[in-house]
Amino acid sequence: MLQYELRRTKRKTIGIKIELDGAVIVTAPSRFSEKEIKRIVKEKEGWIKKRQEDIKRASEELAGDMAFLKDKLLYLGQPYFVDVVLEPEFYKTTAGLYGEKIYIMAQAFDEMEMRDVLEQWYRSEAKRIIADRIALYQPEIGVKVNSFRIKDQKTRWGSASSKGNLNFNWRLVMAPVEVIDYVVIHELCHLREMNHSKQFWSLVEQYDKEYKKHREWLKKKGRLLERRIK
Repeated sequence: MLQYELRRTKRKTIGIKIELDGAVIVTAPSRFSEKEIKRIVKEKEGWIKKRQEDIKRASEELAGDMAFLKDKLLYLGQPYFVDVVLEPEFYKTTAGLYGEKIYIMAQAFDEMEMRDVLEQWYRSEAKRIIADRIALYQPEIGVKVNSFRIKDQKTRWGSASSKGNLNFNWRLVMAPVEVIDYVVIHELCHLREMNHSKQFWSLVEQYDKEYKKHREWLKKKGRLLERRIK
């Protein structure tokens, strides 16, 4: 009989999770007897063993190259471990922050797909959060944003055009909110002052009294946001 750890939960159905060390975790509500659980695990035995083999092979072939599963990643300035949940019920790979970890939920262990999904989650979060910050500061600064995009800028955290179009680096979402605010305020102020004159920095300071501290954070710690995902 396949070995597994049984955890009772409030979920309505039985879940099967394969951890990165190959351990099998079965979660089930109290209404399911252990006999029923064993039967279901037996039915899924082929899927479980295939996933365990996938994880073992990936770990051997890519040893030292899966930093996104070994090191903590930042989100809004806080470090989180990344965990992978493999369950047969997942029809597509997704990622999200739940509790104290960033989870990647998938049916099979596909490293490149997981990397892609993790970056897409970061990009989606960056778009959502930056949109909120623009909506907050835009009326205060008295400017009108035509559009904004989330990009993979190599040398900039943000940029602005005279037409009211803004660009932001998706990795900003790894920084603390006050640092994100500084970059958003910086680019919004450029819609009034398209330069880095004294007038520009005076304008920035009106809306971010500690902008020098936040600018220094990016200079000193910005490389932390560049940790390899893909």
